[in-house]
Amino acid sequence: MAIADRILPLTRLLLGAAYADNEVHDKEREEVRALLEDLAGELPTDVELEIVKFDPKSFDLALTAGEFVGDSEDDRKKLLFLVSAVIEADEEIDFSEDEYLRALAGALLFGGPVLGVVLGPEYSGLSGPLAFYALATTLFAVACLIASQHLATGRIRESWVVLAGAGLQIVLLLLWHNSIAQLIAAQLVTMSVLLAAVVISHFAPYRGSAPGQPVADGPNPNIAKVA
Repeated sequence: MAIADRILPLTRLLLGAAYADNEVHDKEREEVRALLEDLAGELPTDVELEIVKFDPKSFDLALTAGEFVGDSEDDRKKLLFLVSAVIEADEEIDFSEDEYLRALAGALLFGGPVLGVVLGPEYSGLSGPLAFYALATTLFAVACLIASQHLATGRIRESWVVLAGAGLQIVLLLLWHNSIAQLIAAQLVTMSVLLAAVVISHFAPYRGSAPGQPVADGPNPNIAKVA
């Protein structure tokens, strides 16, 4: 599917670049309209309305970029070129605009190809946030694996750490819930902290045992077995 066939998400990505420095110039808005007209000819009404009423606060870069992650490398490069043209339209380069371009490049790079390799080509068109959600889930699985291993020996400290991680997740989800990207960011932060805490607990001394060794965990070996 050609880029021009997804004119509305393309419009949002270009406008996102224009608003990246929190100050849109007439030159940038004119550049957006000119680029779109070169690609699609006369602009439809919904595109014209988007240009006028675009809200940068509700714009989700990663989610919008997901429309293009399954495109060929040449098409994705073309999209980055179009965004660069908008950024350079006001002849001023701001750090926030540079960050926007790099964020878009990252979403286009990791959103589809990684999932295509891991889950199969039919998933290559999924948006970038899903890749980060998969990473957060992997971190959680590793933390639970370590906690379960210790729980099997009667050691419960890591299980309490996992429970604390659940509390942290609830707090972050209450704070960050305005978009899919924020929800996944809350997951990723929580699971990163959780895994780090579980690993630290794993190697920390426990009831007089050597670091990382659960020899003092579990049932007391001094208790006589009942025949």
